[in-house]
Amino acid sequence: MLVLATPPQPAHGRGGPAASRGTSRAAMPPEDRPLEPTEPEDAAESALPVARRAPAPEDQALAQQAQAFDTTVRLRSEAEREMNALREMSMEQVKRDDELLKKWIALI
Repeated sequence: MLVLATPPQPAHGRGGPAASRGTSRAAMPPEDRPLEPTEPEDAAESALPVARRAPAPEDQALAQQAQAFDTTVRLRSEAEREMNALREMSMEQVKRDDELLKKWIALI
């Protein structure tokens, strides 16, 4: 884990004279330079894994409820897709039947 070293900030703003528009970034005062990452002093502490707590019963119940909802939505979506496909097939069949009827009437 990297820790950014932060220089002390003056209480009255930037701490130096205002730079004109023509100055380059190389001429910035030391407190205005970008911070460089440094390693933490005690690397052993930062390498320790974060302890995970056991989920509360409310969290488990909420997770089960969310999973049940997701399953229901997924099944409902699949049923709607099937109904849409059947409706489209039915409409194509009706169109074919209409064309056939028009041809039959034209023969008479």
